[in-house]
Amino acid sequence: DHGTKAVESSGKTEVELDDFYFKPTVLEGKPGQKVKLELKNEGSTEHSFTIDSQGIDQDIQPGDEAEVTVTIPKSGAVSFYCKYHRSSGMAGALAVTGQSGGSGGMTGTGTTGTNTGGGKGYGGY
Repeated sequence: DHGTKAVESSGKTEVELDDFYFKPTVLEGKPGQKVKLELKNEGSTEHSFTIDSQGIDQDIQPGDEAEVTVTIPKSGAVSFYCKYHRSSGMAGALAVTGQSGGSGGMTGTGTTGTNTGGGKGYGGY
């Protein structure tokens, strides 16, 4: 585990890819938040930043950088990984702030009808 970091609400959040980990390992943000990640490969071999459910598959050569835009899930966590080194444990997650490391995204089920959090235009309809 190479740390948890809150994503930047504006600007870019830097993610380091190395042999064979992501730093930070967990990125936390608001549910549904779009986040720009600046990926830096500081390792000695090619790595990828891959999220199947979001159609992201970015290869980065050693010493190179790339930018991707990801979406924090509505609840729980979405994993990302390096397709070349997944078996070495090179993976991490996008998580909702305060929900990481928990119950597999099952927190807060049962409250979907209330939406008291000022849900961006859906409240009260």
